[in-house]
Amino acid sequence: MALYREFAKDANAALARHGGKPLVLEGLRGNLIALSDGGAAIHVPDGSQPRALVLYFRDLREASGLGEGTRFRFRCTVKNFDYQYVQLDDCSLVR
Repeated sequence: MALYREFAKDANAALARHGGKPLVLEGLRGNLIALSDGGAAIHVPDGSQPRALVLYFRDLREASGLGEGTRFRFRCTVKNFDYQYVQLDDCSLVR
């Protein structure tokens, strides 16, 4: 995932370029975690990093139809780079 590698190389420059902006990306679905507020988080791996991107969906139902390992497209807003992963908010699937 090129976005993750860009943040890993220079998080400040990547955040200046992408922070707060919506992006359309593609990746493989890793772990899906149901959140207590009815939303979901999906991990998208990159190489040996199993949660290079963490996508936050407001509605679990939108994300729950994806099987683990499925390639999918998504639109999200870049929030930050904390704990060695890129956090993406307000995510939705792109069909």
